[in-house]
Amino acid sequence: MTLLNMPITEEIKQIRTSFGCSQEILADIIGVGTRTIARWEHNETYPHQLAIEKMRRVEKLIQKLLEVFERKEAIEWLNMPNQSLEGRTPLKEIMYNPEGIEKIINLLGTIEWGIIT
Repeated sequence: MTLLNMPITEEIKQIRTSFGCSQEILADIIGVGTRTIARWEHNETYPHQLAIEKMRRVEKLIQKLLEVFERKEAIEWLNMPNQSLEGRTPLKEIMYNPEGIEKIINLLGTIEWGIIT
């Protein structure tokens, strides 16, 4: 998935669809309000640079997820408690840990290399 040439409204919708998440979850991941996501999707406002950078990291995470799992399995995996995360789900780790995206990308790398976690 490459979103760089896509209008921002379509990019946000594509991220949410690929990630299987609501506006509320994406808002938590990016660190903005749900209404802000809705305004971006309806082209009422434009995301600030920090939000765009965070969306790029989410895109990188989605790419890694889809390298390791099929889409349906990826969404299921994101919502399952993980022993490597002390029982937290990967999605919760992404939402509530500032380093969560990178941590989950690294975890996916270990899975990809056959290291069971």
